[in-house]
Amino acid sequence: AIPGGSTFDIRFLGDSSRAAIWADSISGQAQTRNIVRPVEGMMSTVAGACTEMLLEELIARGLALVTSGRSCIWGVRTAAGSYKNRATGLESKFAAELIHAAAGVSRKKASEIVDIFLKKYEDKLKDPPLGKPFVECFNTKTLRPTQEWLDIYNLKKKELADAGLVI
Repeated sequence: AIPGGSTFDIRFLGDSSRAAIWADSISGQAQTRNIVRPVEGMMSTVAGACTEMLLEELIARGLALVTSGRSCIWGVRTAAGSYKNRATGLESKFAAELIHAAAGVSRKKASEIVDIFLKKYEDKLKDPPLGKPFVECFNTKTLRPTQEWLDIYNLKKKELADAGLVI
């Protein structure tokens, strides 16, 4: 078994609120300091696919997880895991790129970036956008993302680069 877990904010059915990110960061740092094994973490977003909020949540959550010592990260669980067919794969690609880029980022820099992106979505946590199901985000014949979903992906990559982290 891998130690770790995730601080789940029951108010929003996810782990991307400011309170959950802070608590999980403290927990991750303590576990990493005191356990000589990989420590896991989870990425449970409340927004659905093909939304800016989903990727903003992943930026805040992913940076906090990595810079707090989590080395085995599970997810992405979109739309609070409450709806069928709401995961597309593009958000997992984004999360993987983000997590890879976050290795070596200082906690101070990560905290600055997390704050930028938290401010973009935290007022929407109680009523997050559901987004679209897989069949409206991807061409089911080619299994390529729609232009709309790619545009959101590229926009968030640019905003992240503008904040100081290139993926």
